[in-house]
Amino acid sequence: MRVRALFAALLLLAAGVQSAEAQGFRVYKSDGTVAQFSLRSDSIVFYDGIGSDQDFGPFTPVNEPIVGQWYRSKSEWITFNADGTTSGWDNAWGQGLNGDFVYRFFPYQGNVVVYERETDKPVFYLHLLEVRSDRLVMASSGMEAQSLVVLTRTVPPQLVTSIYLNSYSFTLESNQSKQIVANVFPSDADNLTLAWESTNTAVAEVDADGMVTAKAEGSSNIICRATDGSNVYAECLVTVQNVDDSGSIDGHQYVDLQLPSGTLWATLNIGATAAQDAGSYFAWGETQPKEEYTKATYKFYDNATGTFTKYNFRYGSPGEDLEPADDAATVNWGSNWQMPTMEQFGELVDSRYTSLSWLTMSNKKVLRVMSKSNGNAIYLPLAGFYNRTACSFFGSEGEYWSRTAGTDLYINQEGAGIAHDTYYFGMPVRPVRKQQ
Repeated sequence: MRVRALFAALLLLAAGVQSAEAQGFRVYKSDGTVAQFSLRSDSIVFYDGIGSDQDFGPFTPVNEPIVGQWYRSKSEWITFNADGTTSGWDNAWGQGLNGDFVYRFFPYQGNVVVYERETDKPVFYLHLLEVRSDRLVMASSGMEAQSLVVLTRTVPPQLVTSIYLNSYSFTLESNQSKQIVANVFPSDADNLTLAWESTNTAVAEVDADGMVTAKAEGSSNIICRATDGSNVYAECLVTVQNVDDSGSIDGHQYVDLQLPSGTLWATLNIGATAAQDAGSYFAWGETQPKEEYTKATYKFYDNATGTFTKYNFRYGSPGEDLEPADDAATVNWGSNWQMPTMEQFGELVDSRYTSLSWLTMSNKKVLRVMSKSNGNAIYLPLAGFYNRTACSFFGSEGEYWSRTAGTDLYINQEGAGIAHDTYYFGMPVRPVRKQQ
């Protein structure tokens, strides 16, 4: 009796497996083999290592609510057909899968299995986690990292995915304005309206169209934000340098930092058009830039005799001050300007009178030297120096000639101080107003 009952059970099991396979339903184990199982009206019973006599279900057969077209976005759609076939995958998935693969839907298994077309080997599957009349939730697994995919019956809103700005940092003077242009992707997003804001309206304001107006010295982040709930945004750093009422002379602006000596500092290096620009490079005592900075090309060196023809170049001593005819500031900007002395540089970076901070202007590192008395500031770029025909340490160091022989202001991101350097190196010059 027991043998007869067992034989009958085996017949039923074989019939169940045959029926399942005949309907095209397969379940794969981790080793790639097909699991043995039988179908019930709303579940599957596995018999060989996947749960072992445990019921898994309920499983929805191919009928409502699965059959039909589903959407990930406006242009991404998937169709489940009543016969277990699918369409639309090549346009919808973004998993790097293309015409080399075949997609099949197994309703009792609850999976869409992706096969390699040439070998018919399963390489990827998508498991149905949630089935509603208006929503499917699937988990992708296999060769890619697991992730959730939500499908809806109707076309879902197309949210903004990214915002790109035409500028991510720039510098303005007080009361100047600049337009920031934003490009939104995708261009067919349902809501392309953007919101603009400034993190420091005392420094810079921005209107609803991205027009930035500088108000006062300092920095502010301008944020351009999507308003469709996507939380996508982009930022631009705006730095405002205060060219105050100190004025200009001979067409060159200067700033009063209220230093004890009364020195008025130019806002730009010689040859520069913006505060972050290096401008021209000069050997000490020369008044024009050149292509090669060596001892042999130095104006005050006699190659024939191997001697210097002017000034005291003893290393480590202050030496002499430049005469007006050899002062790059005086020759290039006029008699109202001159190169700073070693003492003036020392005063400029003295923590009793100024504070130092680092900014990025148009992708260039600059040292901001701000007065502790009135908040006015000048900006010194990390322009490096020329030795022979190459510029060294641009963006990491800055050297500025004084008019005292062999001395310069040396700056890097650790601080600033006075240095003694090789007189034929090419360095920028930041002029000062000649004191009367």
